[in-house]
Parts: sequence; C-alpha cells; structure tokens
Amino acid sequence: MTNVIEFPTSNTTPAVPQAWFEAPDECSYDFFPTFRRVSVALQSALRRTVPASYFADVSRYSNTLLAYPVLVYAASKPFPGKYRTEYTYDVLKPEHMNRVFRGLAPRLIILLMDVCEQLRAAGREDLLKIYMPNNAQNIIDTVRRRAKCRHRLEGLLVNDFLLLNQLFAFGGSANLPAKARERKAVVFNKTWAARLRKLYSVHDFSAISGDLLAAATEALVTPDTEPAEAAVIFEEPLLKAA
Repeated sequence: MTNVIEFPTSNTTPAVPQAWFEAPDECSYDFFPTFRRVSVALQSALRRTVPASYFADVSRYSNTLLAYPVLVYAASKPFPGKYRTEYTYDVLKPEHMNRVFRGLAPRLIILLMDVCEQLRAAGREDLLKIYMPNNAQNIIDTVRRRAKCRHRLEGLLVNDFLLLNQLFAFGGSANLPAKARERKAVVFNKTWAARLRKLYSVHDFSAISGDLLAAATEALVTPDTEPAEAAVIFEEPLLKAA
C-alpha cells in the first residue's frame, strides 16, 4: 500500500484518490485493521463536520428536538472497532447504545461552551439558557428518553456505517482494469453524494464530502501506531460563530 495519495488527473475520471484502489481485500489479514482505522477517522470527521455544517445557521438551535441529537452525536466517541463484523455502533444492540451515552457529559459540556460562544456572537442570547454547559445532562436525558430524539441520534449513527460501507467496496480493487476502476469511482461518487444529501433533517451536507474523504484516505495510508480506543479530541472549537 502506498503512502502517497495520488489524485487522478483525467477530466473524465472521478476524483477518488488512487490509494483506495489499493485497499486490502476483505479476505486479507490487513482488511480489518485498515478499515477499523478508516472507520475511526471517518467517524471522528463526521463528529466535527456534521455539527459545524448543520449549525452554520444558528436558527437551527431553536428546534431542540433536532438540535439535541446532533450535539449528543458530536460529543459521542467514535466506535473503536472490535471484531471483523463491528466497525461502527449497531443501534440494535443495547450494549452499543449504552456505550454511546457512557461518559458523554464532560465532552458535551466542552461542546456547549462552543455553542454558547456561537450564540453570543450571533446575537441569540435568547437561546443561551437552553445550551448552557450546566444543561448537558438534561440534553443527554432528553435524547436518551424521547423517542423522536433517540431515533434521530440512531439515524446519525447508522449513517456512520452507511458511509463506511461505501468505502468497503474499494477493497480488493488493485487488479481491476482502468475502466472498471472508473466505473467503481462513478458509482461511489453518486452513492456517497446521495447519502450526504439526506444525512440529517432537510440539510444538504454535500459540502463536507471532501473533508470526510480526506480524513478516511489519510487513515487508509497511515499505518497503525497504537491500538488505543479512539476519543474525540477538542483541540479547537467545533462550532465557530457564523
């Protein structure tokens, strides 16, 4: 596997990094560690970019039944991957959903600090009380107990897998002829874009496509260092004032 991300130069070839056509085959030893790494990177990128894109319009904070699930999702840890059949959270498994909510409050508190800064900068002091850091546990409880909120959170978690699943399709493509690679890239671009257009509510998340693919590609070509469980790291505000 090359450590260089090469982008196609042909105008007729979809802009999928060539490294994806060197992804390991599903039956190979390298498939699970490679795609576990890709999965964590993709989940982390989604948790950064989804809230930033969705809340670029601060009026969306007004609808808490839509806003709360996004914030809880953003504060949740990426699923680290344990077995060849488990790369992301399975919302049908109670133990997985319990893991989503475990230790969530401290991370949500940090995120809410960013939210309050964004609301102040936008002159939306009327919403500050709802999103104060000391309301973190109430937000978590609301998402966990209210069916609409929980289902929306589950939808976001399911999308983690649906996007990753589209990257699985590149495994074992090394020996494909150029035309077959091009067709595979065309299908990927269409399905990837369609998924982002309907990822959450009525918002189109197409703008985050490049960031997601770049994060996944970097993980694809970067060997494992430590198999430590992934965590969302807040190195800079996740939500910047519009």
